[in-house]
Amino acid sequence: MYEEAPVPYQSLDGEGNLLEVNAAWLQLLGYTRNEAIGRSFAAFLTPRSRARFKDTFKGFKQAGYLNGIEHEMTCKDGSVIEVSIDGRIARSESGAFAQTHCVFQDITLRKKAERAVQESEQKYRAIFNTASVGIDLLDSHGRFLEVNSTLCHFLGYTPQELRNLSILHVTHPEDTQISRE
Repeated sequence: MYEEAPVPYQSLDGEGNLLEVNAAWLQLLGYTRNEAIGRSFAAFLTPRSRARFKDTFKGFKQAGYLNGIEHEMTCKDGSVIEVSIDGRIARSESGAFAQTHCVFQDITLRKKAERAVQESEQKYRAIFNTASVGIDLLDSHGRFLEVNSTLCHFLGYTPQELRNLSILHVTHPEDTQISRE
């Protein structure tokens, strides 16, 4: 069943060596079965993930399961993918560790998208906070949600004071109707 599963599957012994991998695992990483079986799972990880694997594997064996552990894996062609691993421990009749059963998913695109959103947010914040014009973000009722320091300086309020007000509080009386509209 695991051999034909559409998700990468692997089984590790108590030392973290690969006992079995399925076709999806081999296809994703580009290795042959002979290149994988018997090798340490850590050998397929980037140095940063390799260091974390030692700790997470020990905790995995103790807890009996793991969910969503993220590692960076090195493919045969040298490219790096990011994976999220879920696993369970199989035990013998006496309760001793027998092997792991793990599946993982390639989350490389999701992680790249998350990093792109973070970078975009950082750029937005830099522009918002350093703009030479006053900028605000209002809710649907005209209350200040965010303000930059230029607007605070221009209006003579602190950011916290403005967050307790609406745009109508700082609008010239002759312009309140236009502001409401």
